[in-house]
Amino acid sequence: MTFAYPIPSWLLACLLALAVGLAVLAYIRVRGVLRDGQLGILVALRALTLVALIVFLLRPVAPADRQQPEGTVAIVIDSSRSMALSDRGGVTRLEQAAALARDRLVPALSGSFNVEVFSGRDEVERVDVERLMAGGTHTDLQRTIRSVEDRFPKGGLAGIVLLSDGAETVHRDEPAFSTGDDTRIVTVGVGEGVAFDREIRNVAAAPSVLDGSLVDLAVTTVIRGDRSRVRLRLLQNGRVLELRELPPSGGSPVQLVFTVAPDRAAPTVFRVELDNDERELTLENNRMDVLVPPPGRRRRVLMLEGAPGFDHTFMKRAWQQDTSLELDSVVRKGHDDRGKDTFYVQAAGARSGALSAGFPATREALFAYDTIVVANRELETFTREQLEWMAEFVGERGGGLLAFGGRTLSGTGLDGSSIERVIPVELDDRQGGLARASSSSDLHRFKVMPTDEGMRHPLMRLSRKDEDRRGRWTALPALAAAAQVGAPRPGASVLAVTGSATGAPVPLVTVQRFGRGRAMVFAGEASWRWKMMMPAGDRSFDTFWRQAARWLAIQAPDPVSISAPGVVPVGGPVAIDATIRDGAFRPVPEPQVDISVRGPEGRTAPLPGAPADGREGHHTATLVPSQPGVYRINVTARADGRELGSAEGLILAGGSDPEFIDPGLNEQVLRRIADASGGRYVAAAEVATVAPWLRETLPPPQREMRDLWHNAWSFLLVVALLSIEWTLRRRWGLR
Repeated sequence: MTFAYPIPSWLLACLLALAVGLAVLAYIRVRGVLRDGQLGILVALRALTLVALIVFLLRPVAPADRQQPEGTVAIVIDSSRSMALSDRGGVTRLEQAAALARDRLVPALSGSFNVEVFSGRDEVERVDVERLMAGGTHTDLQRTIRSVEDRFPKGGLAGIVLLSDGAETVHRDEPAFSTGDDTRIVTVGVGEGVAFDREIRNVAAAPSVLDGSLVDLAVTTVIRGDRSRVRLRLLQNGRVLELRELPPSGGSPVQLVFTVAPDRAAPTVFRVELDNDERELTLENNRMDVLVPPPGRRRRVLMLEGAPGFDHTFMKRAWQQDTSLELDSVVRKGHDDRGKDTFYVQAAGARSGALSAGFPATREALFAYDTIVVANRELETFTREQLEWMAEFVGERGGGLLAFGGRTLSGTGLDGSSIERVIPVELDDRQGGLARASSSSDLHRFKVMPTDEGMRHPLMRLSRKDEDRRGRWTALPALAAAAQVGAPRPGASVLAVTGSATGAPVPLVTVQRFGRGRAMVFAGEASWRWKMMMPAGDRSFDTFWRQAARWLAIQAPDPVSISAPGVVPVGGPVAIDATIRDGAFRPVPEPQVDISVRGPEGRTAPLPGAPADGREGHHTATLVPSQPGVYRINVTARADGRELGSAEGLILAGGSDPEFIDPGLNEQVLRRIADASGGRYVAAAEVATVAPWLRETLPPPQREMRDLWHNAWSFLLVVALLSIEWTLRRRWGLR
């Protein structure tokens, strides 16, 4: 026995002595009236009554006869479609998880906890273990766990045991749990590694940069346990375009690149598929579709020339004949009577007026372009504000900048302007040095020598065949000269080098990303030789410069743009992000945005959207595709009664099934979830350790106590003592 309101023992002794003293004091005045025995009985009864009251006020308690469970443990069984796979013996992962929960976890945990079992896939629900079925459209394990936690009051959930194979279709960069949370999560891995499987892991389509609107499709395959040669087919609209045989890879990812010519007027769906084999764990990952959108609007290029030149003439002709590009040019002619520069402007009528002074008159006029080309024009001829605009054009607007020509690359006129950081080579330190980036030790004077990185870059591809590319560059005539630029900046890529007059390597083609945009430097002089000194049928000059302009401009967004994944599963939620900016590419604070979607069946419906929290100028919406096919997302934005622009995004639903990508047990996902919550990961064979670990790890429970005084017997005891005392007092002649 103990007290709910404990006090020091010395204080308890004092209170008991005080009770006895008060009882003696109450009867000391009748000492001569009663015999000593009678007086002692009355004093004892009064003292017992006072002692009982003191004890009852301190609330005597004792442990309950039956200890209650320490809390609730939720057993969550992943019942997504990947759990229907059978690793061995014909038993599915879901059946294995159900057996572990029914036969091992529930009996072991029930003695100490309340146990509830949930099924987790699209939605979380309480379930009978015997009635589990695999299904759903997507798997979000962290959302599943949060949904289970929300069903219980804070502190009412002692732990969560998740049985899963770790296959997720919704991925997050950061776990949604922390070790400060009350709930510990134990993850149990169900499934095994894959012994035999053929899988297409990923298909990525590069933007249409190559000449003739050719597009690279990068295909990643993984072949496990198969030592035979496997056929890989590329199809367009059901027609086989190319067939390749894959050698055994030992389970390592293998990447192949296909060059295709998609439709320029409509989205094109390409399919990549592998031969099926009955020994595979699943056939769902043997094919994958990818959507290649049409090029869209023509990209606008602004060319700022310091003076007429052969290179400029041939470059402009190549760009003007490219249906993907729209060119405006400004050529500095000379000085007028007042000594000011005069310019010859060739531009569309709506834009020519803003170029009359040799440079766009406003930031908005400059940002209407996608790429700026500074062609042999001294940077000192631009004002400080114009140089800052060009730097913001690349970094903030996401445009491209091409700088070439000795006058441009002289480095004069920078004066610490931010445009200096945009240019991917040092212009103020010509002695910075350049490590030999070429794979060859034979650098000829002013000959183009692509680097290994350059041979992989779309900008440098003069041929569709990998084996022909270096030979095509080697066959080109030497340049007339090369500007003495400094070393590439950190993070820049040297795609080609050349030998200077002294034989030292010079970075010839250098590119880098800067902010949202891209920048390129071409240090050669007289690239027109590739046009005039080669056979009439050779298109190397046109191909290179068209690819350079496209690569620089392709990622420049419009003021109203859409960000959404290109390929998604059917039935899963798709996040759509619309960016709304004005002509100067500043976020619009409160635009009116209309979002609609047209599905594969041809019907258009509004798509509810809302401003993104904490991101000015962004609107978000969620699409749940109900059937496979191409979905068109349209966004129109207005502000202050004027149209800001519109954009269209394309989404292919059903092109792949992420549920079966890398179908083996994914321990890494399960470990990350467990570690983030302060829990632990265990293999299925170690499931017997879960219950003891939860009992040891969780804080010790407060034992349930029962009150000893809060009953009728306590009341009757006090009444009985007082009644006996009163009766004896009356019998012995006291009032």
